Amino acid sequence: MKPKKTRRKFHEIDLEQARWTLNGKVKVPETTAGMESTDAIIGQDRAIKALRLGLELYRPGYNVFVCGIAGSGRTSTVRRMLDKLKPACALAEDLAYVHNFDEPERPRLIVLPRGQAPKFREAVHEMVKLLRREIESLVNSESTRERVKDLEKRYLERAGVRTRAFQASLASEKLGLARAADDQTAFPELVYIHEDQPIDIARLDVAVQEGLIDAKEAQRLQAAHDRMQPELQEFIAEQQRMQSELIHERTAVEKRAVALAVTSLKNLLLARFSSQAIEAWLGQVEKTILNNLDVFRQPEAKADDDEDNEGGDESGPDFSAFDVNVILTSTGEACPIVVENIPNWQNLFGSQDRVPVAPGVYGTDFSRIKPGSLVRAQGGYLVLNATDLLSEGSLWQAFKRVLRTGELVIQPPESQGAANAPILNPDPIPISVKVILLGSHRLYEVLCENDSDFAKIFKIKADFDTAIDFSKKSLDSYVDVIVRILRTEKLRDLDRSGLDQILQQSMRISGRKERLTTRFSHIADMLREADYHANREESALIRAEHVRTAVHDMHERLNLLEEKIQRRIHDGDVHIETEGETVGQLNGLTV
Repeated sequence: MKPKKTRRKFHEIDLEQARWTLNGKVKVPETTAGMESTDAIIGQDRAIKALRLGLELYRPGYNVFVCGIAGSGRTSTVRRMLDKLKPACALAEDLAYVHNFDEPERPRLIVLPRGQAPKFREAVHEMVKLLRREIESLVNSESTRERVKDLEKRYLERAGVRTRAFQASLASEKLGLARAADDQTAFPELVYIHEDQPIDIARLDVAVQEGLIDAKEAQRLQAAHDRMQPELQEFIAEQQRMQSELIHERTAVEKRAVALAVTSLKNLLLARFSSQAIEAWLGQVEKTILNNLDVFRQPEAKADDDEDNEGGDESGPDFSAFDVNVILTSTGEACPIVVENIPNWQNLFGSQDRVPVAPGVYGTDFSRIKPGSLVRAQGGYLVLNATDLLSEGSLWQAFKRVLRTGELVIQPPESQGAANAPILNPDPIPISVKVILLGSHRLYEVLCENDSDFAKIFKIKADFDTAIDFSKKSLDSYVDVIVRILRTEKLRDLDRSGLDQILQQSMRISGRKERLTTRFSHIADMLREADYHANREESALIRAEHVRTAVHDMHERLNLLEEKIQRRIHDGDVHIETEGETVGQLNGLTV
């Protein structure tokens, strides 16, 4: 026996029941004029509770993924929540990069107390400026000049004794030493001395022809010349060794004269800014200055010109090598809150700026390291859109690596590396940032299913609902949000009928009677367009008809396809039956 078919009974409702109106259900103001908005967060108790936990629990992996349909107020709510809670956080220290004199491709990281990095940079600048001004006077002091004169005197005495002895041995052979008249820097050569006049050995044949000497004497002189050549080479080498010793000892005297001043200034800096990293770097600075005194002895104008040299001077350090590149400093007590709207590689991780140093060749140095939002949010909160972050696979992988390891190396992506553009490998920066990702429910599920690292890094899910229950309390909060939009956008106020229409449309968007949508971007669009129509009618307030016109126009802009389908139904091209049955025919109301 076939079961008896029963028809579903539909409950008919009248027009007034089909839509919601205030009708005295709750008391609302006659107009929003004079009302002031607050920073109250409407509904979303579940999401706010989760968000609060994520913000206040500073443990590895307790970053937050905020779910919800775009337009539900996620970004604004998160920002207001952060501002309102003012959660405690570990205030970030200052960060700076300095030149590594031993390994220039590996800039050194200096960590200082909050607000101290600019002071350290200025102190180093003043030290270098003072040394540039004082080193010349230190080297030319009376005591230093006396020591140098004593060294030179002793050198001249030693050199003179050796020269006279060698010249005596040459004189016994009627030979002597001479240099070319036009090149006093050339090594001396052996010559024949005739009546106190030097004659080049190569001109002995001419001397024989002129009768100055006979052929036998010329042969003897040539043999003596050849025999004395090794002794000449030894004499020259000995003179060079003594000259090198003089330069070395003179440099040592100058270093000793300057070392006390350099060490004193270094110790003054260490007394103000004490850390192992600073002490190690200032040790490099001290060594570099003492090994390159000639650079610091240049006149001021010439030294200033050198500062424009991007690549530096290979014979010594460029003065810019003593700069301090401050990449993070702060003095306030509030936690940094950074909303990164364009999370590309450079904005997120930072960059190494490059400048042309030759045609087709680019260079960089520690001073061109720029921080990204991860560094700017140090010790605080970084808010990102998950879809934007995931748009590049390498970006997402690198971002996870930073969160896992707690370290950031500011480098360009591998794809940007090139032979004509060297890449620095600076010291890693210890990162302590609470990350808040904004995305959809679907994206959250996809990441949980396909990325094994995701759940370990983002342990807190804050789920924003797209609608809230209607009540007196929620209505007051809802009106507060509407007033906030009006004030922020500088729109006209609503009268009671306009507010009624906005609430009706809010329930229509939510899809449920007695429920209000939290997709406030739609409400804001509606208010803007209603204000436009009120302005056209020169109305002081936004009334119900302005809201209805705005809603109608918004629908009309999007319903071209709907109109075409309705026309096909009206013309009989499409026939829809909601009752009865036909063998072999499917009534495809939905697929």
